Amino acid sequence: MRCVAWNIRGIRSRGKSTAIKKVVSEKQLHVCGLVETKHNSSVDRSIRSWWSNTNVEFMEVRSEDRGGGLILMWDANSLRRVSGVCGDRWIMISGSFGDLETQVSIILVYCPCSTESRRRVLEELIGVKRQCNGPALLFGDFNEILNPDERLRQQHITSGMEEFDNWVSNMELIVLPLIERKFTWSNCRSASQIDKAFVTSFGEI
Repeated sequence: MRCVAWNIRGIRSRGKSTAIKKVVSEKQLHVCGLVETKHNSSVDRSIRSWWSNTNVEFMEVRSEDRGGGLILMWDANSLRRVSGVCGDRWIMISGSFGDLETQVSIILVYCPCSTESRRRVLEELIGVKRQCNGPALLFGDFNEILNPDERLRQQHITSGMEEFDNWVSNMELIVLPLIERKFTWSNCRSASQIDKAFVTSFGEI
């Protein structure tokens, strides 16, 4: 299954629609998750213009402020949804993919920057994972790192890192390695690997 999660920083920004359409087409995606969409109105027409396959389905969480919003899109010919549920910072769909008999779950996540708000979302996800009846993929922007190597010039383990690492261990998640780059977010002063993907098992997603 080919999946991408992308912090788009506003789908209405100049050039974003073209960029999304290009990624979906070139990567031949089955699933595409967008976070920090900053949208608060209908996106149905936009989604159908991004996806070359007309049989596309989606779930969304609209932004209630200037920095929120999620959209999870998938090729309904490949992934046949059985159920879907969402919170204010995550979306989960479950269904069958291709010829697999096992039900798979896809969970798109956008954690807040603040420690307390992020902790609340991670606690919610513990319950969300319990609803999965088979292998699951959790991906998105977690706004935290697991170790100092994942942030430029970071030398010490913080309490936030420890808490996030404990959460990953307690959830029994496998971290998927980042390929071809070290960081997923950067500005003129810093860089870090806050966008991540986890699976509950190998070989079935």
